[in-house]
Amino acid sequence: MISIEEVYKEYSDMIYRWILARTGDEFVAEEITQETFYQAVLHAESYDYSCKVSTWLCSIAANKLKEYLRKNPALDQLPWERPPESGGAGVPGDSRSASSAAEDGISQVLGGAGPASGSAGFAASSAEEQAIEAEENVELYRAIHSLPEPSREVVHLRAFAGLSFRQIGDIFGKSENWARVTYFRAKAALRKELGKNE
Repeated sequence: MISIEEVYKEYSDMIYRWILARTGDEFVAEEITQETFYQAVLHAESYDYSCKVSTWLCSIAANKLKEYLRKNPALDQLPWERPPESGGAGVPGDSRSASSAAEDGISQVLGGAGPASGSAGFAASSAEEQAIEAEENVELYRAIHSLPEPSREVVHLRAFAGLSFRQIGDIFGKSENWARVTYFRAKAALRKELGKNE
């Protein structure tokens, strides 16, 4: 049997960062992360070791996120498009932890090309540079949000949760190659979309 305490220590940050990147809401990310591990505790005996623990947890988290979004459809909007009373976050970068999770994902998605590639992970040196960086990040988030499912979710799982293609394939009940192809097609679509906006 797996030790939930050890699993929580090892994977809670990954689940939290993925949900945070997906929703842009720290409170929701914390709630869904906690609910994910609560469900893992309840069903620990059903874990059959046929997949990695991280894949099993991401499957639980994905189901909890879908359930939450069905009940709260406003959260399926981009964070800065939400009205403030519903947890709108304004322009990405307002929250340090949301911003750092997003910056890690941005460099992963763009892979060295695109508007944010030179700045992800580095503090802008002036207010003007920070404003430009925030606007470029908004463009990327909009482009990611416009991707069709499952491409959008594959990008989130790969770039923001750091899952392997095999783990992503397992979550969707598909092959590792399917996850890899879906991710790279989504990445190409993002580069094309961002190239149009320049």
